[in-house]
Amino acid sequence: MTTIPVTKISSSECSRPVPVIAMGTATESSIAGIEVVKPSILIEAVKLGYRHFDTAAIYQTEKPVGEAVAEALRLGLIKSRSEVFITTKLWCNSADRHLVLPALKQSLKNLGLEYVDLYLIHWPFKANQEKSELPIPNECIAAIDIKAVWEGMEECQNLGLTKSIGVSNFSAKRIEQILSFAKIPPAVNQVEMNPLWQQKKLNRFCKENGIVVTAYSPLGATGNNAWGHNRVMECDILQGIAESKGKTVAQISLRWLYEQGVIIAVKSFNTERMKQNLDIFDWSLTEEELNKIDQIPQRRHLYLFGFINTEHNDLNLGLEYVDLYLIHWPFKANQEKFELPIPNECIAAIDIKAVWEGMEECQNLGLTKSIGVSNFSAKRIEQILSFAKIPPAVNQVEMNPLWQQKKLNRFCKENGIVVTAYSPLGATGNSAWGHNRVMECDILQGIAKSKGKTVAQISLRWLYEQGVIIAVKSFNTERMKQNLDIFDWSLTEEELNKIDQIPQRRHVYLIGSMNTEHNDVLTEIDAELD
Repeated sequence: MTTIPVTKISSSECSRPVPVIAMGTATESSIAGIEVVKPSILIEAVKLGYRHFDTAAIYQTEKPVGEAVAEALRLGLIKSRSEVFITTKLWCNSADRHLVLPALKQSLKNLGLEYVDLYLIHWPFKANQEKSELPIPNECIAAIDIKAVWEGMEECQNLGLTKSIGVSNFSAKRIEQILSFAKIPPAVNQVEMNPLWQQKKLNRFCKENGIVVTAYSPLGATGNNAWGHNRVMECDILQGIAESKGKTVAQISLRWLYEQGVIIAVKSFNTERMKQNLDIFDWSLTEEELNKIDQIPQRRHLYLFGFINTEHNDLNLGLEYVDLYLIHWPFKANQEKFELPIPNECIAAIDIKAVWEGMEECQNLGLTKSIGVSNFSAKRIEQILSFAKIPPAVNQVEMNPLWQQKKLNRFCKENGIVVTAYSPLGATGNSAWGHNRVMECDILQGIAKSKGKTVAQISLRWLYEQGVIIAVKSFNTERMKQNLDIFDWSLTEEELNKIDQIPQRRHVYLIGSMNTEHNDVLTEIDAELD
């Protein structure tokens, strides 16, 4: 059994040791209500040496974590509750002063514990919903009253229901705000951090203020989805270092994080990889290797918009920044107000170099974490790549089984650009915004019937298997749930081949949706996208 080193965080007991490796329990399936994290998996982790477990109300894994602690005590794997460190989090729909304490009490009930070791505010915004559901409708998102909520967090610590309190996904600016009035300062800030998103400034700020950083997504994430990307595992520099040292890329990434002085939230339910994730303490990276990692181009992986599902700007959101800012279409509209259709005389060609410089300025100022494009052809993206200092992170385009975008998706992957698919199900009715041919497709209906799924789920699963982000849109609770029920099954090779043979037809055209007359600029863009 591996003995995991500890660091210390501030707590009600002055300073408190915390294992630097935490076992993460967040999965897309568990959040969708599908049991994936079983107590038996966590018991195996305890046997291997894991003593720190990271959960959250929204993960729906508090109960199995608590059951695992109880079982570990019964089996004698641990002698007392104090041998394990449990972190959980306040979800956004309880980010009100009067809801903080009841939310923690519910978490403790789920866990079957008298206290947690660390309680975090999950995100710096509020969700006006009764139930914890994702995606959060835009109209439910609101600014957080951080002073009032932090008072609730302090109450939880003063009552002994948590030993320490902290935050998650908070910027230095927001933490400074808390420090200006806090009686108990945050002990921890849990954020995305790995060799491809090194968080140098934020980590330095936290250290200067006695706050320990916990790194989640230390290896990125499997697949190209809202939970991250696998660019960490595919990084040539990390692969080269791993090969030279006889280690895995994962171990190189985890060792690098350990040497940054942070806590690391790892997540694997495979016993062999669980062991490998702990095999990082008896060796180190050389100065040359650290310098190589230091030069890796930085790009954030986890996008807030991927599960919040919004395209509003930071003013409407009440946020300090957005995670992704896109050029909506590759043309210009000379109008003061946003109106559709756009009069013919207002449509003009875009000066893409000048506009992209403006996009880069937004990212450099920290108003957006990433920048990208929407409805851009490979030709137009190539133009941006020829002069860009910051390449596009995303291209959002129409994509579904009836408009598969094979060439464009391949081009984007080759250039490190992630595709986001809108209109994944077409559109209801024959309108300028699309058609319902996806839902009426005989091939998709046949596959859906044979698998006991909906046509929508077949289309969304197909898109997921293409490695793209999917922008779904439904305000019907049942369909919102169904849209998330696509991760614990897959399409067969035969089914994929059938979908591959579906006749292709684009649905969304500029002429008709943006403008009703002939226009040379829009006609050219439409032709490029066909």
